[in-house]
Amino acid sequence: NVSRVSLWGRHSDLFVPDATWDASAGILVATVRGKIPSNVNIGISFAVVNGGTARAAASVLLSVTSVPGPLCCPSGGASLSAVNVAGSVLSFSDAPWFKSAIIGQSVPFAGELNTLTVTLVSNFDFIALEGVVSTVIIAGLGAASASTGPMIVMNAGSFDSACWSCVCSSASCSSFSTAATGSVTLRMLEIYADRPVVLSFQVVNPLVSTAASISISSNWNDASFTAAMAVTNDLISLPSGAVFQPKVGEAALFTIRTPQFTTRTITQTISSPCSPNTICSTLQVTTPLPAGQVLTISTFTGATLLVSGQAYSGTVDTSTAASFNSSVLLPQATAHFVGGWNSMTYTLYLRTTCRVEAGQAMQFCISVQNPQLAQPGSTAGAMTVAATIGGTLYTTQMDQPASPSSAPMFVTQPSFTLLSVGPVVTTPCKQQMI
Repeated sequence: NVSRVSLWGRHSDLFVPDATWDASAGILVATVRGKIPSNVNIGISFAVVNGGTARAAASVLLSVTSVPGPLCCPSGGASLSAVNVAGSVLSFSDAPWFKSAIIGQSVPFAGELNTLTVTLVSNFDFIALEGVVSTVIIAGLGAASASTGPMIVMNAGSFDSACWSCVCSSASCSSFSTAATGSVTLRMLEIYADRPVVLSFQVVNPLVSTAASISISSNWNDASFTAAMAVTNDLISLPSGAVFQPKVGEAALFTIRTPQFTTRTITQTISSPCSPNTICSTLQVTTPLPAGQVLTISTFTGATLLVSGQAYSGTVDTSTAASFNSSVLLPQATAHFVGGWNSMTYTLYLRTTCRVEAGQAMQFCISVQNPQLAQPGSTAGAMTVAATIGGTLYTTQMDQPASPSSAPMFVTQPSFTLLSVGPVVTTPCKQQMI
């Protein structure tokens, strides 16, 4: 651990320019060129790298040793016993560290690409020395997923590269070594005290809300700070992305929104027995739906599906896209769905033909023939929409229309609204109309 250091300052020319520094012992040895005159204030300066932990001031000692020679004590050299040097050096009240570290997310949707944003404020100027690798490690992100290897970090002027579950071997990260799963290791350039550093990177969200314990640690100029500090979760902000009806708290890391059908209206055009009937619905969900998402609408009690005016009978395999038929639905639905019908259970299946964003209105219409017998409004009130999203089944009751006769599959009881009979001519034996 012995190296050469340069000396400068008042009368530094009295010494050989390069002194030796023993880093493990903390000893500087400076060699005198010739003669040091008496009663002269001599100032010399040299640079060292401070330690990485808080500590009291060092007790500095000065000693002098000379070797035998023609100009100095030929009998055996002269020496000056160690004496205390006035002054306070190498004292640190606070270890270099981060005064605050906050993490938040942009999107609270299951399985979606999510931008995580970390804001750091340090108490110290972290400046990486040339040729020395300094890193910041953010750990505890294992609930998310990303490809192991180099990753793009946005707004990261303080860093030259980043690696997911690995450590870059160079600024270009053309090669890397593995690290803890779910960690991001960033190669540091410079972080200045009290200047917020904001950096962002993208991961794929877990399918369900997951409590995450995030920590940050650093290896700066070969000084390892092993006591990792916790990163604060952003519990008070709205998510930073374009999110439908964002809520406070959804910026918290790996908070996953539970899907809800905020709009679920459904109405029919006619309630007469045996009549052709058009049923239309508008749906809106608080989370995105991917292409191929299946929604289940049930139950259209007693309905006979009409396709081109003819009764349609069949079943559908909801796991197979080819089982769905666009002709099951009227043209109002073709922008979002293809349909499937189970005539045994009076159930309609809708399969999305494209991605549907959170809050985007979806509409569909079908044509049915009403049953012959009357059905009460309570049957319509039991209709539901269901979807399996992120591996979880969500079922919601459809809204009841204000008018009972508008509720799907509400069938009116036929009745005579006016019954009357009476004579027109009251004369005996006279022919008359009744």
